[in-house]
Amino acid sequence: MILTYRYRVKNRSGELNRMAKSVNAVWNYACNAQRHAIMWGRRWPTAYDLHKLTSGAGSDLGLLATTVQATCTKFERSRRASKARTLRYRGQRSLGWIPFRAVGIFRSGEAFVFNKTTYRVAYSRPIPPAAKILDGGSFSQDAGGRWYINICVEVIEFERSLATTERVGIDLGLRELATLSDGRKIENPRLAAKQEARLAVAQRARKRRRIVAINAKVSNQRRDYLHKTSYRLVGEFGHIVVGNINAAGLKKTRLAKSVGD
Repeated sequence: MILTYRYRVKNRSGELNRMAKSVNAVWNYACNAQRHAIMWGRRWPTAYDLHKLTSGAGSDLGLLATTVQATCTKFERSRRASKARTLRYRGQRSLGWIPFRAVGIFRSGEAFVFNKTTYRVAYSRPIPPAAKILDGGSFSQDAGGRWYINICVEVIEFERSLATTERVGIDLGLRELATLSDGRKIENPRLAAKQEARLAVAQRARKRRRIVAINAKVSNQRRDYLHKTSYRLVGEFGHIVVGNINAAGLKKTRLAKSVGD
């Protein structure tokens, strides 16, 4: 079983910001290579091609070679998944992101060592001692400038008897967060709507930090509510079926705020 452990990084934000700019440079180079291939009618570069083109760039950019390779691999996979000819460039407004491979990071007590630097974290949930770190991890930044480390690990899956064999179907909605097949309804707290007045005041005053803080609070409240609700449903039902909706498409309509909530 593969799990991702996410921890808040306590230090070295300046170093992470510097490496994030270097990662953006690698990503933008891959974007240019893709656009040049389209312009001249050449074969689109694969991840292997990008690895060869960026060989040796890590030492000049202050990055591990594995981080450069992980960035190129992510670019090629994102291009294939989006089925787009090109992807957007990463600039100053892009949130910081630094991918790494398992060979480039290791644990040191309750901290992690990456690129010869120790990063202390808020070790809120211990990783099982026998867990194996896998590729796919990264450092990521939120809108408030806070840095987090995401560790992908493989743990030994064990048999767990379900508390119940009850089944339920869930239909997601806007007025109610969800309607269960047994007739019960889960309330939609409409967290964004409750902060609209405060957000409007901050936007009119052009207080960027206040705007970011309010949006971050709404995001955290949503995540907390969803975690608690889903945990309760998993403990109550053994088989759960959720209706499939195009949330990304609905967020482009006039119902965007309601869909987000």
